[in-house]
Amino acid sequence: MELLSKLYISEIEATIYISLLDSGLISITDIAKRTGIPRTTVHENIGKLLEMGMVTYAIHGKTKKIAPEPPNKLKVIIADKLANIENNRKEIK
Repeated sequence: MELLSKLYISEIEATIYISLLDSGLISITDIAKRTGIPRTTVHENIGKLLEMGMVTYAIHGKTKKIAPEPPNKLKVIIADKLANIENNRKEIK
């Protein structure tokens, strides 16, 4: 969890992501039940995790479920953030 916070991932986002790693493919409702986080808050934070590339959607029957990306994907996210910082630094000069 500490590593995730260093990546500017909120505690709620980290809790959801770790729960997904433990459970695999799961619905937002089930994530809310597992974590105790309100469903609407889970839904909002899943959107943020999707934007970061840490989770993906999968259609399972009639239900939309969430799947975690493997933890090694965090290396790609870090590299992207570093590249963005470097590009912003160059623009400021």
